[in-house]
Amino acid sequence: MTFVVAAFAVAYAGVSTFGAWTLVRRARALAWAHLAAAALLMVGAVAVAYGLPLGVAGLAAGAGLASVVSWWTARSLAPRVVVRNHVARAAFGVALLVGAWLATG
Repeated sequence: MTFVVAAFAVAYAGVSTFGAWTLVRRARALAWAHLAAAALLMVGAVAVAYGLPLGVAGLAAGAGLASVVSWWTARSLAPRVVVRNHVARAAFGVALLVGAWLATG
C-alpha cells in the first residue's frame, strides 16, 4: 500500500511539473506555484515511502496547493473552466490522502 501511494504521489507531482513547464513563458507565478505543489508532493511521497506519518501532511499540502493552482490556472488562462475536471483532481488528492493515512497509520 505504501508503494502504491508513493507512486501515485510521484505521478501527481509529475502532472504538476508538466503544468509548470507549459506555463513558464506565459504565467511565471503560476508556473512557480505548480512547481511548489510538485515539490510538496515529492517530499510527501518520500516521507510516506519511509512510513513517516508526517508524509500525510506533506501530501495534504501538495494536493491542496495543486488543486488550488489548477483552478487558478484555469480561471486565469482558459476560455472556459470545466468544473468536473477540478472536482476529479481534488477527489484524487483526497483519495491519495486517505491512502497515505491508511498506509502510515
